[in-house]
Amino acid sequence: MEKKVWHYKELYQIVKKNSAIYPHSFSAIHSDTPSLLSNRGYHWPPCARFAVVRMFFKMWWYGCTSKKNDIERLVCVTEKAGFMDLPQECITCLTMSKMTAKSAFSECLGGIQNQMNVPGLLVLSKRKLRNSKMVYFRSNVKELLPRGYLRVEVPEVGTIACTHTTANLGKVYYEPNLKSVFKSWEQQNLEETRILIQHLSAYPRTIVMGDLNSSPTVPNKHIQGDFEGALNLFKASNYTTPYIDLWGQCTFCSGNNLVPYRTDWILDHILIRGLKATQAKRVMDRIIPNHKVHPSDHYGIQVVL
Repeated sequence: MEKKVWHYKELYQIVKKNSAIYPHSFSAIHSDTPSLLSNRGYHWPPCARFAVVRMFFKMWWYGCTSKKNDIERLVCVTEKAGFMDLPQECITCLTMSKMTAKSAFSECLGGIQNQMNVPGLLVLSKRKLRNSKMVYFRSNVKELLPRGYLRVEVPEVGTIACTHTTANLGKVYYEPNLKSVFKSWEQQNLEETRILIQHLSAYPRTIVMGDLNSSPTVPNKHIQGDFEGALNLFKASNYTTPYIDLWGQCTFCSGNNLVPYRTDWILDHILIRGLKATQAKRVMDRIIPNHKVHPSDHYGIQVVL
């Protein structure tokens, strides 16, 4: 499983380089590995050049470009520059570019390599995948960063959901089209958790994996709690937490040189229902040789059933 794979160019390379070990894959923009590697289907950049130029002109006209921080700039552009009128893929791409012209024009325009994989999820598998489906939590609402999950069925294992639920992005809640629904990022995270649990309730054996942005409090391992209500909802619905129980080390850690915090959290999980885990461990947590950097700001986890 991979997450935060936002662009076609990244997704293509990950699938291609791992296809010998993981021959099966699925994302929001491809149905299987052969179709992706043969470039079948329609591909397009997320934004139209004229629309982006017009938006940046409005940003300049209304003073959005002079705002001191990313949030102020984002609020200005959503309220005054028609940002949320753009296509969803363009909104997400520009949000991730932090509204800088250089990043926007290099990442959100151009050829098919800049096509967006919203919401950044990718499943890689050694086994065949069946009944694969991309499900958005709010399919009829434009968001800065849409959330959802990939649902796949794996023979002899069960139903798997790969997800990335809403993060704790601070005290200010600034998702423009959801301000009347949620008052905080935690409320949004909890609602996504409820939807996921309800959608999967009909399947007897289920696995939920990904960055749930929910961490337990584990004082003896210096693990800080965050959005703990989401994990409690899963536990109340008969999901177990094998990584926490069998290993329990941080996955978003102060010791990672890509993490700008001094706190340790377990944000990444593999939760199971109707199944039993025998082993769990943290993986991909060492600095890349000769690069002096970790592979990701989140460490990986592995659970054996």
